[in-house]
Amino acid sequence: EAGLEYTDALGELVAKREEQCDTAQGESGVGKLFIYTGTSKRYIQSAEILYKERKGKTAPCRSWSRASLPPSHVQECQVLTLGAVNDVNAGLLDSLSQEEREKKFPKEVAARKADKLNYRYPGTSGESYQDLISRCGELVCMLEQSRGNSLVICDRAIFRVVSAYFCGQTIDEIPHMCVNKGVLELSRSEKGFSATEFDVGAGRATTSHGPG
Repeated sequence: EAGLEYTDALGELVAKREEQCDTAQGESGVGKLFIYTGTSKRYIQSAEILYKERKGKTAPCRSWSRASLPPSHVQECQVLTLGAVNDVNAGLLDSLSQEEREKKFPKEVAARKADKLNYRYPGTSGESYQDLISRCGELVCMLEQSRGNSLVICDRAIFRVVSAYFCGQTIDEIPHMCVNKGVLELSRSEKGFSATEFDVGAGRATTSHGPG
């Protein structure tokens, strides 16, 4: 319930910021808002709630996978689900809480703390931050090419990688970047990108979810 309250408040914030920035950032003939998010159910549910808050509708937003992306943006909210936006894969440690990891895999926890950038979770699907940086290349390119307003719904690890690229952090800084709940707004200018943080004053974000 607290998570839904947070997402509702987030939707109101996004709609307000979009209205204020539309003239300065958007261009005629492109979608006012294009949402990029992962493929899990909670990502998609969040996108649908944001759409309802923005449009005042009860119908789900129009969703596309990478393979079925339409040739051009239209004047409506759209969602693109990408595997590249999913959280870092924790391999054999997936779905375990931090307490469970420390109890069952103390050596793995210690190894990750010692080298968070290069540590790769055990298992065939386990990833490191280095893997994540490579995986986010597609998302970064799509954001750079976007001419309208874009929103990325993601967890902490993806947030760190994407915001580091646009804000100029080094690769060594990425795994240790502070992540606050709310929205980080990146505005394009001739000098690059400026960043502004907006807090969401209601509900509770999933700040402790995922391997981070």
